[in-house]
Amino acid sequence: MKNVIICGDCGDRLLTKSIISACKNHGGVLVLNGGNIYQTSDGAEYLVVCVNSLTEADCSAVLVMGEALCQIPPALSLNGVTAVSESSNTDALKILSRTGVPVVGCSSSVMDTMTLSCISGNYMMISLQRPLSALSGKIIEPCEIIVRCNEGQQLYPALAACCTLLLCGVPYENGYDLTEYPD
Repeated sequence: MKNVIICGDCGDRLLTKSIISACKNHGGVLVLNGGNIYQTSDGAEYLVVCVNSLTEADCSAVLVMGEALCQIPPALSLNGVTAVSESSNTDALKILSRTGVPVVGCSSSVMDTMTLSCISGNYMMISLQRPLSALSGKIIEPCEIIVRCNEGQQLYPALAACCTLLLCGVPYENGYDLTEYPD
């Protein structure tokens, strides 16, 4: 099972919804979200854990940072984790810089590792700007990824969901599906 930790996503929870949709569409997901636990399919390939506070993570996982990080202690301990953060999230970047874990920056800036190339209706073209090491250790070379999404999809949640799939080793050649279907 591939582990994904979403930390500090409050409010509309678009980040969480986007990542759960991506994992659901690419292998199924077991979700631990506060008091809610559910599975989208038998034999789910992903475990998604949603937390508002995190002290330690000692496992192979993608850690996706949201905006509400006021409950994160200064002595956060991470081992085996690759973090994903929006580049403008200075609180997350400050916390992560003390941990020594790899951080993948996501935004509309061409200076970031994951960025938007173009958008048209229900499709985005996401660009991986530099090599990325998946959790398995496999190196993913720069590439363009076509992404099917809901109209009006917000950028950082889409970039974070794509980055999560890449880090978990999901092949990108046929694109990614982030659309949310009613259950």
